[in-house]
Amino acid sequence: MVQAASYDTAWQPVKLRLDMPDITTSRPEAVENGFFINSTGLQWTSSPGKAGTSQDSFGGWLVCDWWYDDPQLFYHNKPHNYRSIPKNCAEVYLMPKYI
Repeated sequence: MVQAASYDTAWQPVKLRLDMPDITTSRPEAVENGFFINSTGLQWTSSPGKAGTSQDSFGGWLVCDWWYDDPQLFYHNKPHNYRSIPKNCAEVYLMPKYI
């Protein structure tokens, strides 16, 4: 996951990519830790070891028809609390499908 550069909004665009274990990246800042799966699917924590606490800024996933007229993935930036999400967004669970 690559977090967006602007941290002043209630939701942040993200990019997910899968890496093969034997492939390294020349950009260590592009690699995020803190992913885990629970009963509501794929989760991420900004504070590994403190998931769900007040130190964790992850507040769930959003899918929005935002900039490109295609669905885009965002995460709710919990410190910037919001009362409602835009009409073109939906809160979603990212559930794994094991094959």
